[in-house]
Amino acid sequence: MPPDNIRSVFILNTKLLTINLNFASSVRSFSELKIIQNYLRSIMLQNRLCSLAILVIKKEPVSTFD
Repeated sequence: MPPDNIRSVFILNTKLLTINLNFASSVRSFSELKIIQNYLRSIMLQNRLCSLAILVIKKEPVSTFD
């Protein structure tokens, strides 16, 4: 294979792996959101539910917040 083809294959593989990771992350976020909505919907106002959903989805930056 010429070097240009190897580089193109590498770039394509990198993009495909990135898309898969992003998709898995978004699926996990929607799954967590569904759990929150089902468990707390009857006792929580919409504003608080939205805030809690944001905290769950953005869990990593919030967990390191002092």
